[in-house]
Amino acid sequence: MSSAYTVRYAPQALDDLRDLYSYVAFSLKEPATAQKLVNRIRKAARSLDALPGRHPVVDWEPWQSMGMHRFTVENFLLFYLIDQSTRTVTLVRIVYGGRDLQNLAK
Repeated sequence: MSSAYTVRYAPQALDDLRDLYSYVAFSLKEPATAQKLVNRIRKAARSLDALPGRHPVVDWEPWQSMGMHRFTVENFLLFYLIDQSTRTVTLVRIVYGGRDLQNLAK
């Protein structure tokens, strides 16, 4: 039996990733950079299949009570939840680190 966790994306996290790609590829006119960035984020997300609890839980509510973890990838933050019973990691949001993060959690 494998001890790895399954990593999945919530719909909002997929939207975040698409929005990130669109912004860099079309607004900044850097499609190659956009693809590389998305690939790096997805690779980092896949790494959560092992020891997902190694990243800290956020320190603001309501996400702290939910056990929401935060993982930095370049200038972006990946927010995720761990379900020990199903050995599943769910990426909830992928956001630019310069955003007002506490308002994001409301």
